[in-house]
Amino acid sequence: MLDVFDRAQAREAELRQDALAEHQRRAAAVLGQEGDAERWRELSAEFCEGTGCGAPIPDRRRQLMPRCRLCVDCQGRKEARLKRSAG
Repeated sequence: MLDVFDRAQAREAELRQDALAEHQRRAAAVLGQEGDAERWRELSAEFCEGTGCGAPIPDRRRQLMPRCRLCVDCQGRKEARLKRSAG
């Protein structure tokens, strides 16, 4: 039985890696050049623009999500509100 779970976890890890690689590819395409390693600094907010937040946005998030304006917590709250209003 554990073998089934092990295989499922391995497959999930593969899918996650594939999704992250695809996201990085799309982020590079948004920047316009695969090799443009510094432009994300211009496109993404350094600090969260969420209401009353102002928390620093980690560089890794800014690299992976060009043009991001919200920290992970504020983005999660925004998506939850949108989901509630749509549902």
